[in-house]
Amino acid sequence: MNFFPTKKYTFSLIDTDEKSIERLKRRTYESNTLISKTTDKSFIGTINEDSFRIVSSERGTGALCVLDGTIKNQKGRMDIYINKTFKYLFSIILLFPVIALIVISATEGISLNILFLCLLQFAFIRFAFIGLFFYILSKRSVNKLADVLDTKSLSVA
Repeated sequence: MNFFPTKKYTFSLIDTDEKSIERLKRRTYESNTLISKTTDKSFIGTINEDSFRIVSSERGTGALCVLDGTIKNQKGRMDIYINKTFKYLFSIILLFPVIALIVISATEGISLNILFLCLLQFAFIRFAFIGLFFYILSKRSVNKLADVLDTKSLSVA
């Protein structure tokens, strides 16, 4: 089971590959580390001749979603996933209900109600908290990237 959501997109460009990559380079602050920084650019990351690995430059929440993709023959493919540092943070948060279950079962014994409540908390953190955050922020990042690259079609792969 994959605890952290991912998305895959395909897109086609209006301009040539070179023009789109050049436009993306102009709007990206060059950095090997994918962390939020105050900048006037739209993205932070690395861009090669036909590939990119970027995060949004929004302060605080922009680095949650990593956009990793390639562009060839006016077509592109992009994977969006949660940044490694946020995966560590979310893993710790996901451990809270498990730790609570262990502590409660060691002190009072395990009951079906406590087990159900801990599973419900785990599911809420995963699907409502992490899933909703990822959905909103990935949508925002994809729309910003589509605007920068000037895509004519964007679809979920």
